[in-house]
Amino acid sequence: MNEKRYTLVILITFAIVILYYIRHTNTLTPTTNPIATTSSMITKIREIKELQTASFIEERVIIKEKERGIPGLSNFLGLDKKVTLSDKIVLIVKGTANAGIDLSTLSETDIFVRNDSLFCQLPQYTILETIINPNEIEVYSESGDWSQNEINQIILEAKDSIKQNAIAQKIVETAKNNGEKQLSDLLKVAGYSTIVFSYK
Repeated sequence: MNEKRYTLVILITFAIVILYYIRHTNTLTPTTNPIATTSSMITKIREIKELQTASFIEERVIIKEKERGIPGLSNFLGLDKKVTLSDKIVLIVKGTANAGIDLSTLSETDIFVRNDSLFCQLPQYTILETIINPNEIEVYSESGDWSQNEINQIILEAKDSIKQNAIAQKIVETAKNNGEKQLSDLLKVAGYSTIVFSYK
């Protein structure tokens, strides 16, 4: 009887040890690592391509004037000086400058991962595009003779002016601040707790 009781105690003890070991092992066994691999992370980031993170909208009134000579009029009037007329055009141009970052050039050498920390070297933030919608160009007034090529040139000058004004208003800095926050949020979802950005 004592032998049976002793054997039973041994079996129960052995069972408890096994159950404890199984439970302890399950606790220590790491779950599937939520952190994405570097290559898959690069692929996901590249898919974003151009990340637009700031916009600058401006409406400009462009006034242009030019002198236009009238062939033969000076001779007809018997004048020594060339007779000219003043042509004038006033355009209202609305444009948008978009700033952000081009992520399509990112490579695996630009990202270093250590545990749950990610160090990423990014391209510089910049003006991605400046858009002038032709439907939003208004000819406020026009006198004289203006060719389409001349009008197109005025629009290009307005486009460049909007871009320069956007830079002066620190749109690139705003895009960088917004972009870092958006990318940090994306990478934290992927499992990284510490994210450090640097720039090429």
